[in-house]
Amino acid sequence: MATIKFYLDTRREKKDGLFPIKLNVHNKGTFFLSTGYSATREKWNGVEFTNKEVNYKTKNAALRKMISDMENAIFRLELDGKLRELSDKALKIIIEKYLPGARSEKVKYFVDYIADFIELKEKAGTKQVYASTLNKIVQFDATCTFDTMDIDWLRRFEKHMRDSGMKVNAYALHFRNIRSVFNYAIDNDLTTLYPFRKFRIKKRKH
Repeated sequence: MATIKFYLDTRREKKDGLFPIKLNVHNKGTFFLSTGYSATREKWNGVEFTNKEVNYKTKNAALRKMISDMENAIFRLELDGKLRELSDKALKIIIEKYLPGARSEKVKYFVDYIADFIELKEKAGTKQVYASTLNKIVQFDATCTFDTMDIDWLRRFEKHMRDSGMKVNAYALHFRNIRSVFNYAIDNDLTTLYPFRKFRIKKRKH
């Protein structure tokens, strides 16, 4: 299971003598998230602000809630069997919404809708297939939305996968998964857009 720890980044001293407090997230690899808080060595004990920091109780409570929300999200992913299929980049997108100043929950990216769609699936194999598509989209355009995913976006995504060496039938599967999410979104009044009207999903016969 992924783990999260606080990390005072003493490599990056600011002009005021403070160091950024980051989150060290270890999953398949390791990545860092900025908490938006900073401290001196004297006012940070490794896990929280010391009582030398102004408003240290309020700041510590905010940091505890931040890491607790992320750990709860990771735990839910673990229970659903999705965590092991997610790349670090995909996991980062999912948990960084709990950071201060993160985008509003009302604004959802397409990868958020795929994550919701995966939760509806019961079979582990099906979850894995859609998680793979999620990872591919994150690598290409993590902030895409129903509005930005037009026919030009589909063509550029196809070129991206083709240029990476992926076979036709392999990336056709990802397009079918994307199309399924669009169809689900349309059926549930989440969007009226449908870029697949003029986009043909290629298929190579064996």
